[in-house]
Amino acid sequence: MTAPADIRTGLKAALDVIDGFNVVKYMLSVPAVETIHFFPDSTDYDMAGSRGLDEWVWTVQAFLALSIDESAQRRLDDLLASSGALSVKAAVEADSTLGGVVNDLRVVKAEGYQLFQLPGRGDVLGSTWTVHVLATG
Repeated sequence: MTAPADIRTGLKAALDVIDGFNVVKYMLSVPAVETIHFFPDSTDYDMAGSRGLDEWVWTVQAFLALSIDESAQRRLDDLLASSGALSVKAAVEADSTLGGVVNDLRVVKAEGYQLFQLPGRGDVLGSTWTVHVLATG
């Protein structure tokens, strides 16, 4: 059985390669800028029957800047790209087993530019990615 804590550890290790971001394993109520956090969104159990596979859907969020200037937008463009040193998709999919923790994964969606309203901070630029994970049930 694959535990959520193991998936968290694998996702953190995968995302830690993105330079300049503080990657945390648990969702923050008031994330700082230049932070990436993630959390499970839903789980479909027994996809292969007899506890064979569970499909987890994880949400990854990145928070960039308190001001929406050109440099923040360029940085977000790099995070949203499908490849490159700052690509969230490329970082997560670099090892589709998260070090042997899961059977397979893929980043299936990015939400594009988003403004998050954070308490005491106002609008923060960022984005959200959806990751589908297949893991032993």
